[in-house]
Amino acid sequence: MHRFLNLSVLVATFCTFATVASAESRVIGYVPYWAQYSQFFAKDVRYNFLTHIHYGYMTPDASGAIALEDAGAQANFEEQVKMAKEKGVKILVSVGGPGKAEAMRAATSDDAVRMTFVKNIIGLVKQYGLDGIEIDWLPEATDKGAYTSLLQELAQAFSQESPRPLLTATLPWNESAIAGINPDALQGCDYVTVQTIDMMGESATVAEPNASTPVIAKAMKMWIGLGVDPSKLVPMVPFYGRSLKGATGLGSAFTGVGSGNEGVLNYRELMEKFDGPTYKVTFDEASQSEVAVSSEETIVFSGIPSVKSVATLVKDNNYGGVAAYDLSGDYDQWKVSLLVTIGSVLRPQVDYKAKQK
Repeated sequence: MHRFLNLSVLVATFCTFATVASAESRVIGYVPYWAQYSQFFAKDVRYNFLTHIHYGYMTPDASGAIALEDAGAQANFEEQVKMAKEKGVKILVSVGGPGKAEAMRAATSDDAVRMTFVKNIIGLVKQYGLDGIEIDWLPEATDKGAYTSLLQELAQAFSQESPRPLLTATLPWNESAIAGINPDALQGCDYVTVQTIDMMGESATVAEPNASTPVIAKAMKMWIGLGVDPSKLVPMVPFYGRSLKGATGLGSAFTGVGSGNEGVLNYRELMEKFDGPTYKVTFDEASQSEVAVSSEETIVFSGIPSVKSVATLVKDNNYGGVAAYDLSGDYDQWKVSLLVTIGSVLRPQVDYKAKQK
């Protein structure tokens, strides 16, 4: 048995939860196109644990045309849509995504091009029978008008469709990144996912949590203060950690990225990495996050206690759900699965021990 399972700070008691969460609680799983290159396919998704899937990413060009970021993912994308529909899980496509701000800007700053972009999004929804679209773009202050128009025009266009597609958007967690977003434009969204992940930032010089429940709570209050309906707010949790070479714990300096793919290790990899005496794994109460320290590096990540604390925050405040980024990083043994941890708080009626049908 994994040593990781024997650590008291990582023992889950989620199967005994008695409080039933709101029926509206969403458990959203992100599936980026590159998951297939880690041998994670549509058949590997545990659909009975989810209410929604967000598949990423579609990217626009300067003419307003839209296409998969990776053409090689077409067959996988179509299979993902097919299986989600068969399993009764809502399937949405994320438009934009990491590093695509310039593409989104080019497709929205001109009124005529933006109109074409909106029409092509409608066409995409109809072509594949999608349940909706997520606009994954954190705009700059200079993009505020174009971003507002895009969401408003999509909301209007979606209202003319039957059934009406879902409209969602991603939001930043920090006040310094909200200059490009008009909260009024979010009124037409069915829910919004708040990117409460990668909180360290590229300029960090000391080890900080990869995600933190107190910071997430602050972000939720910030958006509520800006007029967003609490029931629409869905914080993200990362199913991966970041390794920092030379760090000796939270608050200590690091000399560069540590192990993993450019310092990133998914939760499943961490389960194997911690199977032995090399790492001391602890739960930091102040940040509600996990920390693993070895003689070579510190790894900041989200484990069962921290993910449970986020899900509990959502349940206790009637927020809109929890989004997992991304599903391919989870460990599939139910006792130590982060997806099961989320679901056991928000959807305790589900049998998490049952095999996928």
